[in-house]
Amino acid sequence: MKRFLSAIILVVLGSFATASEDPYLQGLKEFLTQKGSFKINGYFMPYDFDKNSKIDYNDWIYISSDGRAFRLLGTTPNENNAFGFESIELPTEEINPIGYFVFINFPQDMDKRFSWLYITTSKKVFKLMGADENHYFKYLDVNKDGRADDLLKYLENVEVEFKEDVPKLGPTKVEFIDTTPTTSSSSESSETQSSSSIAPSTSLLPLPQDF
Repeated sequence: MKRFLSAIILVVLGSFATASEDPYLQGLKEFLTQKGSFKINGYFMPYDFDKNSKIDYNDWIYISSDGRAFRLLGTTPNENNAFGFESIELPTEEINPIGYFVFINFPQDMDKRFSWLYITTSKKVFKLMGADENHYFKYLDVNKDGRADDLLKYLENVEVEFKEDVPKLGPTKVEFIDTTPTTSSSSESSETQSSSSIAPSTSLLPLPQDF
């Protein structure tokens, strides 16, 4: 069951239930499945930096695909470093990522710094939407309950597959597969869709995770 380690701030906006009813979700589905394959840019794992037996909101290590290690929110985010990445030495402890970070450059995302997907090892997919003035990250909240929603519950007939594993870190690519039966109808391009009224959820934990 997905839960957060700290409080949720609910942002109340309208929402739609499925991709077919919401232009942002429909555009996102078309974009992901038409492009198909995306590079996994990096890997996230929790790490108790303070050695206080708890994972705080910035107790996360990000390992880039080229092997560099960073602490998430180790420094104050800015225009050129939206995630507050602080370069660190990779700990000698076992590397065990629980999620992957994928830059998608979605045309409908106005601020491309946040055009990312966070995908758990169990294939739950969360869409980053931005951050508030306190640098708490916002994820797509389809059902307006203040929690980040797994996109695959709302993108009908879409499956995720991981490809090309590397030792310790895991896959290097993710594929989005549209399993919808072929029909003669066509849909509009994702680049012509209007913006969504789905609510972003603002969480005091940078990343959703599975428990």
